[in-house]
Amino acid sequence: MTIRRQDSGRGGGRRLTRAQVWLFAVGYAVLISGSAGSVWVYRNAASDDLGDALMASAYNTKKVQDELERYGGKANVLATDIQQWFTGLWHGRHLAYTLAVLTVAASLATFYVALFLPDFPPPDGDGGPKAPGPPR
Repeated sequence: MTIRRQDSGRGGGRRLTRAQVWLFAVGYAVLISGSAGSVWVYRNAASDDLGDALMASAYNTKKVQDELERYGGKANVLATDIQQWFTGLWHGRHLAYTLAVLTVAASLATFYVALFLPDFPPPDGDGGPKAPGPPR
């Protein structure tokens, strides 16, 4: 399988290696499956807005905020807000958005590794330059 790649600034077109083609295929598979999964979660998410609003309002009352600040200071209030935000990422439609962002990040990382794979030095066993050391 030979695929030509246009490389404007790095010495012309080079052929992609088998590992690069495999990594690009894995990146596309992650992108497609993750996108499909996030669309499925988005469409099937139970939009219980009333329940979420009631739960959020229970923690955002002046009494609860004052108790949190009395027990742990401003840092406790901030930590509780961050914890509630992070917990909210894993429920309902926010989960779909989180999956979409993680999918794009994972596929971009895979594409990045595949793009620069030939620039990595070969392992010692491939007949590449030997590291200086004592003779064997």
